[in-house]
Amino acid sequence: MEYVHTIVRTFTNCNYDDVKVFFLNVFSYLYIFLKFFKLLCYARMTFDWMPMLNPFLWPFSVFHQLTRRYFYWWFTSLPLIQLQKSSFQLSSIIALEALNALLFFCVQMVTIIKSQLETSGS
Repeated sequence: MEYVHTIVRTFTNCNYDDVKVFFLNVFSYLYIFLKFFKLLCYARMTFDWMPMLNPFLWPFSVFHQLTRRYFYWWFTSLPLIQLQKSSFQLSSIIALEALNALLFFCVQMVTIIKSQLETSGS
Protein backbone atom coordinates (compact mmCIF):
# COMPACT_ATOMS: atom_id res chain seq x y z
CA MET A 1 0.00 0.00 0.00
CA GLU A 2 3.02 2.28 0.20
CA TYR A 3 2.97 2.84 -3.57
CA VAL A 4 -0.59 4.15 -3.29
CA HIS A 5 0.47 6.69 -0.67
CA THR A 6 3.42 7.76 -2.83
CA ILE A 7 1.13 8.43 -5.77
CA VAL A 8 -1.33 10.24 -3.49
CA ARG A 9 1.44 12.47 -2.13
CA THR A 10 2.34 13.54 -5.66
CA PHE A 11 -1.30 14.42 -6.31
CA THR A 12 -1.63 16.25 -3.00
CA ASN A 13 1.28 18.59 -3.67
CA CYS A 14 -0.06 19.83 -7.01
CA ASN A 15 -3.22 21.75 -7.77
CA TYR A 16 -3.69 20.34 -11.22
CA ASP A 17 -7.30 19.24 -11.19
CA ASP A 18 -7.13 18.37 -14.88
CA VAL A 19 -4.33 15.89 -14.20
CA LYS A 20 -6.32 14.37 -11.37
CA VAL A 21 -9.39 14.03 -13.59
CA PHE A 22 -7.23 12.45 -16.29
CA PHE A 23 -5.92 9.82 -13.88
CA LEU A 24 -9.40 9.32 -12.48
CA ASN A 25 -10.59 8.48 -16.00
CA VAL A 26 -7.58 6.25 -16.67
CA PHE A 27 -8.14 4.18 -13.54
CA SER A 28 -11.90 4.04 -14.15
CA TYR A 29 -11.52 2.75 -17.70
CA LEU A 30 -8.77 0.37 -16.60
CA TYR A 31 -11.18 -1.00 -14.00
CA ILE A 32 -13.85 -1.60 -16.65
CA PHE A 33 -11.36 -3.32 -18.97
CA LEU A 34 -10.02 -5.51 -16.16
CA LYS A 35 -13.55 -6.54 -15.11
CA PHE A 36 -14.30 -7.60 -18.68
CA PHE A 37 -10.97 -9.43 -18.99
CA LYS A 38 -11.62 -11.16 -15.65
CA LEU A 39 -14.94 -12.40 -17.02
CA LEU A 40 -13.15 -13.81 -20.07
CA CYS A 41 -10.57 -15.53 -17.84
CA TYR A 42 -13.25 -17.08 -15.64
CA ALA A 43 -15.14 -18.25 -18.72
CA ARG A 44 -11.99 -19.85 -20.13
CA MET A 45 -11.27 -21.69 -16.89
CA THR A 46 -14.90 -22.82 -16.59
CA PHE A 47 -15.07 -24.16 -20.14
CA ASP A 48 -11.74 -25.95 -19.68
CA TRP A 49 -13.25 -28.01 -16.88
CA MET A 50 -16.46 -28.99 -18.65
CA PRO A 51 -15.94 -32.40 -20.28
CA MET A 52 -18.72 -32.15 -22.87
CA LEU A 53 -17.51 -28.83 -24.30
CA ASN A 54 -14.51 -28.63 -26.57
CA PRO A 55 -12.76 -25.35 -25.66
CA PHE A 56 -10.89 -25.35 -28.97
CA LEU A 57 -13.98 -25.09 -31.19
CA TRP A 58 -16.04 -22.01 -31.97
CA PRO A 59 -17.51 -20.19 -29.95
CA PHE A 60 -15.52 -21.36 -26.94
CA SER A 61 -12.19 -20.89 -28.71
CA VAL A 62 -12.69 -17.13 -28.47
CA PHE A 63 -11.95 -17.28 -24.75
CA HIS A 64 -8.71 -19.14 -25.40
CA GLN A 65 -7.62 -16.72 -28.09
CA LEU A 66 -8.29 -13.60 -26.02
CA THR A 67 -6.65 -14.85 -22.82
CA ARG A 68 -3.90 -17.08 -24.25
CA ARG A 69 -1.00 -14.67 -23.81
CA TYR A 70 -1.97 -13.71 -20.27
CA PHE A 71 -2.22 -17.29 -19.03
CA TYR A 72 0.86 -18.31 -21.00
CA TRP A 73 2.92 -15.59 -19.29
CA TRP A 74 1.83 -16.82 -15.87
CA PHE A 75 2.42 -20.45 -16.87
CA THR A 76 5.99 -19.74 -17.95
CA SER A 77 6.69 -17.51 -14.94
CA LEU A 78 5.62 -19.97 -12.26
CA PRO A 79 6.92 -23.53 -12.03
CA LEU A 80 4.76 -26.58 -11.47
CA ILE A 81 4.39 -27.76 -7.89
CA GLN A 82 5.73 -31.28 -7.68
CA LEU A 83 3.90 -33.77 -5.52
CA GLN A 84 5.10 -37.34 -5.17
CA LYS A 85 4.16 -38.71 -8.58
CA SER A 86 2.26 -35.82 -10.05
CA SER A 87 2.47 -32.08 -10.45
CA PHE A 88 0.03 -29.27 -9.86
CA GLN A 89 -0.25 -25.99 -11.71
CA LEU A 90 -1.21 -22.93 -9.68
CA SER A 91 -0.46 -20.33 -12.34
CA SER A 92 -4.08 -19.89 -13.48
CA ILE A 93 -5.29 -19.34 -9.93
CA ILE A 94 -2.53 -16.83 -9.26
CA ALA A 95 -3.31 -15.11 -12.57
CA LEU A 96 -6.91 -14.58 -11.47
CA GLU A 97 -5.77 -13.33 -8.07
CA ALA A 98 -3.42 -10.89 -9.79
CA LEU A 99 -6.41 -9.54 -11.73
CA ASN A 100 -8.31 -9.17 -8.46
CA ALA A 101 -5.38 -7.28 -6.95
CA LEU A 102 -5.28 -4.93 -9.95
CA LEU A 103 -9.02 -4.36 -9.65
CA PHE A 104 -8.61 -3.54 -5.95
CA PHE A 105 -5.78 -1.13 -6.78
CA CYS A 106 -7.95 0.65 -9.38
CA VAL A 107 -10.83 1.01 -6.92
CA GLN A 108 -8.50 2.39 -4.25
CA MET A 109 -6.95 4.89 -6.65
CA VAL A 110 -10.35 6.08 -7.89
CA THR A 111 -11.61 6.65 -4.34
CA ILE A 112 -8.42 8.49 -3.33
CA ILE A 113 -8.40 10.72 -6.41
CA LYS A 114 -12.12 11.38 -6.03
CA SER A 115 -11.67 12.46 -2.41
CA GLN A 116 -8.76 14.68 -3.45
CA LEU A 117 -10.93 16.35 -6.08
CA GLU A 118 -13.75 16.86 -3.60
CA THR A 119 -11.48 18.51 -1.04
CA SER A 120 -9.79 20.75 -3.62
CA GLY A 121 -13.15 21.84 -5.05
CA SER A 122 -14.56 23.07 -1.72
